[in-house]
Amino acid sequence: MRVRNIFRKQIRLVFLNLYKLINKNGRFVFINFEDRSFNPYIEEFFKELSKFGDFNKFAASFSEFNQLCVKELEAAKFVKSNIISKKLEYTISDSSEWWTILSGTAFKGILNNLNNKEQEQFKELHLKKVDNMIKNGLKTYQINIMIGIFRKA
Repeated sequence: MRVRNIFRKQIRLVFLNLYKLINKNGRFVFINFEDRSFNPYIEEFFKELSKFGDFNKFAASFSEFNQLCVKELEAAKFVKSNIISKKLEYTISDSSEWWTILSGTAFKGILNNLNNKEQEQFKELHLKKVDNMIKNGLKTYQINIMIGIFRKA
């Protein structure tokens, strides 16, 4: 999560430098998750994770971050062409598929704040919960995506 925090602190500098690299009338596409992505499993993720410490700081709003990025892109002189929201649904058959998702995204960085023993304990507890959710018919999770299209004037 350090990269995300550094990025947040230096976001304007990142976008100003990006602006210099893009040709006139060139486009930059910013894609990020929106709130309520990965539900219902991610709510259970943070609920279980809270048993191991205060991880609320990681459950930050995607929307707040997206709004910050749009504001900073415009401050860097990018012109907003379009903002698109897409909703996607995925179905999983067992908790190992969910664990693969967690392991391949920024959520892995959150888990790295636990020591090895805690990670194994968390994984066992969390995957039992997810398996129960799937067994009870909650096999689908949704991902909400914001696609921001900006151009250099």
